[in-house]
Amino acid sequence: LLANVNSLFLNISSCYNLTDKPDSALYYVNKGIAFSKQVENLTSEANGLNIRAAIYSRRDLKKEALIDLETALQIRKKIGDLHYIISDMGQLAHYYAYVKQADKGIAISFQFIEFSKKSY
Repeated sequence: LLANVNSLFLNISSCYNLTDKPDSALYYVNKGIAFSKQVENLTSEANGLNIRAAIYSRRDLKKEALIDLETALQIRKKIGDLHYIISDMGQLAHYYAYVKQADKGIAISFQFIEFSKKSY
């Protein structure tokens, strides 16, 4: 039953992250991701991975954040929703700027510009 409200757990997690309660944020995002997988809701799963990446970034867990961002992007590509593919590419570019790898962020940005031109 709770799996059907997976987005609720993701929203709670996001709120906890913004109120600087990373342990609670991580607890709820992991629940939301698990429930999203259980009901095969790829959109919610990718959303959860992006939220968890933000939590990891705030905790300076760069490797874990990057894994979640890349996984979310792959899920978006599988779904085929162009808007969210481009949005997640932007998230990844922002991450690279955050970790002082601007060249990678710029490269991703140019990729999503070209992707946008071909897709719209």
